[in-house]
Amino acid sequence: MAYDYTTCLFITYQIINDFPLLQIGYNQIDTLKGTFDLIILNLNKSLYDKNEAEKVNILLKIFSKLKTRGNIYISKNTYELLASGRRGVEALIKLLDYNIDLPPYFIRQYIIASNKRWSYYFSTFKKLCVGFLMIIPLYFYNLFIKLFF
Repeated sequence: MAYDYTTCLFITYQIINDFPLLQIGYNQIDTLKGTFDLIILNLNKSLYDKNEAEKVNILLKIFSKLKTRGNIYISKNTYELLASGRRGVEALIKLLDYNIDLPPYFIRQYIIASNKRWSYYFSTFKKLCVGFLMIIPLYFYNLFIKLFF
């Protein structure tokens, strides 16, 4: 692996020499030690001989390498090899609590997913703030009642 410090990962069946990204095959996923901001999948020929459980397991390993707020691009030739196709991959994305993003006009043949797990922490923080703001007026109301009545 030529690039030790990178934020983009290209998982493909065919390595392109002049492409300045970390490129690996699906069988090298377990050797990765970090996570990535952007993952691009192009696994069409390497998934032909796999059964559905193995294909989903490969996708789950790949999704585990995505950073919080990172994006993953799944090409059409990758998701078409699953029996469930595009809908199955989109269901898996929703099951993992990721967002499905609308692709730009010029790359409609991709599913773009983003990791939204950080939104859970933000929404919890927001609920705590709202709860705290609701308690403050009640405290001052009770203080006012005790002082003047």
